[in-house]
Amino acid sequence: MNRIKYILIALCFLQINTSYSQKKGKNKKADKNQEQMVISEAILLKAERLFFDGQKAKLTGDLDQAYEQFSSAVKIHPNLDAAFYELAQLQQLADDYSGAQKNMEKALELSPKNIWYQIFLGDLLAAQFEYEQAAKIYHALRTDNTQEYDFYFQEAYYLILTDQLKQAIGVYDEIEAAIGVQADASLQKHKIYARLNKHEEAESTLLKLIDTFPDDLEFRNELADYYLINGNTENAVETFEGILKINPNDVYALTSLADYYKTIGDSKRAIEYSERAFANPDIPIDAKISVLYNYIQYYDQRKEQIIEAFDLADILIRTHPKEAKGYAIAGDLRNLDNSPEEALPYYYRALEHQQDIFTVWQQIFFINSDLQNFDTLIKYTDLAKEFFPNQGLVYFFNGLGHQQKNNYVQAERAYSRGVKMAGDNLELKAQLYANMGDVYNELNNFEESDRHFEKALNINPRNAYVLNNYSYYLSLRGENLKRAQELSFLANEIEPNNSSFLDTYAWVLYKSEKYKDAKEWQMKAIEASENPSATLMEHLGDILFMLGDEKNALEKWKKALELSDSNEKLVNKIADKTLYE
Repeated sequence: MNRIKYILIALCFLQINTSYSQKKGKNKKADKNQEQMVISEAILLKAERLFFDGQKAKLTGDLDQAYEQFSSAVKIHPNLDAAFYELAQLQQLADDYSGAQKNMEKALELSPKNIWYQIFLGDLLAAQFEYEQAAKIYHALRTDNTQEYDFYFQEAYYLILTDQLKQAIGVYDEIEAAIGVQADASLQKHKIYARLNKHEEAESTLLKLIDTFPDDLEFRNELADYYLINGNTENAVETFEGILKINPNDVYALTSLADYYKTIGDSKRAIEYSERAFANPDIPIDAKISVLYNYIQYYDQRKEQIIEAFDLADILIRTHPKEAKGYAIAGDLRNLDNSPEEALPYYYRALEHQQDIFTVWQQIFFINSDLQNFDTLIKYTDLAKEFFPNQGLVYFFNGLGHQQKNNYVQAERAYSRGVKMAGDNLELKAQLYANMGDVYNELNNFEESDRHFEKALNINPRNAYVLNNYSYYLSLRGENLKRAQELSFLANEIEPNNSSFLDTYAWVLYKSEKYKDAKEWQMKAIEASENPSATLMEHLGDILFMLGDEKNALEKWKKALELSDSNEKLVNKIADKTLYE
């Protein structure tokens, strides 16, 4: 990649020098042109030196110095596209995706057909959820590079994300016309047709795939499943039986037929097929896992069959008692069926047999977090650090456990490490920054708190919970209230009728001494809450007091006291009939 950049710069210099040479030959004012050429060459040489100094600083890890050198290069030579590209890369590393996008757009203005620039811009757009624009980038790329079929697949992917399904089918058709039937493209087409309720096209797409790849039984199973989902049981059974003639140990066909016979009340044949599949130790465990995974993938359509999946998982564990995968899938099934506490023992058993399956650790983290088992969460995240020292999610949950236990210094350390390990996972990085904002606020380090909230919003400016928390902290301190009002208003715009968000906006207005507006919004907060909290009532009392309505203020404070466990400040307000901030 660096070699390409150097070539680009050399070509840029060559083009400029050649143009000046041509002018020199044609213009009679040779001395003046010679002077212009010398000045331009000096500028170019300086820009080149700055650029390579930037490259050197980047290689040694001094990214701030690299950014400064590349910025200086484009200031004196604004046509240096490679420097804009380098600036964009550095901004991406700093999570400034908007700034990176602007610099990539400048680079592409200067070099509109550069493939690497276009790909990078497409990635930046996708990272900001601008999938429609990303699709346009890849459309342009495949138009100019008709043999690069990865560009076709990327465009189709982004078209699907923006619900441009017919256009996505068109792209897959172009792929097929150019290089023949492709499994990935055909399966995506099938799913789109099924989503559009075009059942004939969905079926014919799979039949064509089977004709092209007759030995791949996965596609026959897919077709049989499609028949089952759409109530065509006769064709489904016929297709599954056909698969078993080719491979008598096809675990998916065996279990699917077991499910079918159980559904129609033929328990004898149902047990026969189940035993053939899951109790046979000669059939690899991965084949059985893939069958159980189907229950997870199609859970909404097969909820009534989840008990059968539990039974199959138990047979799997008895047949392969030393395989961690069996316990893991059993845990996944129970977790999916809203039984996380039943799932946990299976995940713990999986870890006894194998410690390097990160998804198992991940499930343990999520479940213990949801169940508020924070001591257990800290215990398992500390253990996970030994096996996955570079996984940002481990440090996120470790920090969360410490934060919930009010161990703010330990939480800050974990979150800081998590940011370094988060890599390109912007969603995780944004959450880490937001949580660090909360932690620094608790540590009274308000400058760092504000800085980290701003970094979180720089990644995702429409995270309503970050907007709300940040604005509330600002209001409590009575600082930057204009910014707090903007943030809180946006949070309410994104998620209207959230009583907590409405309360925050009312409180910002209160702290800004806009008491009439504050009362209006506080009433909205109370109306939006099924059971108004003590905080909501106390805030309303404070607002009424500042409006001179001391009688109703006292009434709201008394109501707040009834709803709270203990609040010394509130007791004093009521006793003295006055407001204490």
